[in-house]
Amino acid sequence: MHNMRKEIKESGIKTLSILTENLRKWIRKFDSGKVWINRLESESTIDTYLKRFKKYCDLTGLNPDELLHLKLTATEISIKVMTAIHNNEEVKINENEAEELYADILKNQIESQSQRANFSVAVNSFYKHNKRSLNEPLRFNPPIAKGRRPTLEEIELMLSYTQNKRDEALILTQSSCPLREGTLELMRFWGFD
Repeated sequence: MHNMRKEIKESGIKTLSILTENLRKWIRKFDSGKVWINRLESESTIDTYLKRFKKYCDLTGLNPDELLHLKLTATEISIKVMTAIHNNEEVKINENEAEELYADILKNQIESQSQRANFSVAVNSFYKHNKRSLNEPLRFNPPIAKGRRPTLEEIELMLSYTQNKRDEALILTQSSCPLREGTLELMRFWGFD
């Protein structure tokens, strides 16, 4: 394992930690980004949310501060209305602009239900920690795999055909873990930390 990491480092390939550090530098360029990551407690949460939120920003074409300005606070709405009344102007305010953009991106540009759930958590966290929670944020729950999980009887039947402990372990792993079809065959010992 150590040799593989050394080879990757020497080859010049960017590792996840370098990419994550670049995302941290990027988010710190924005006031709303600083507020957000300073309020997140876990380093792994920051890394995970940053990757998803950066993709969300790329899909919207807006930076974090611009996204935050789409979500007006009640005070900002009052100021706009009072200013418009004072200046004898017509006022048009879309209170749900951030929510509409968010729903459009998640529904039309994020393909899988589980990715939508992951993006939802990151985006809602950004707005919440900047004290501008989205109104009734969309909730996306990962799909439940129906009919793909073997029953206890099916597992016992498969185990009865095994001839060694390795096969038993593989069957128990496959039946109790959310692995995609074909993943187990690709797994190797060095794939685990």
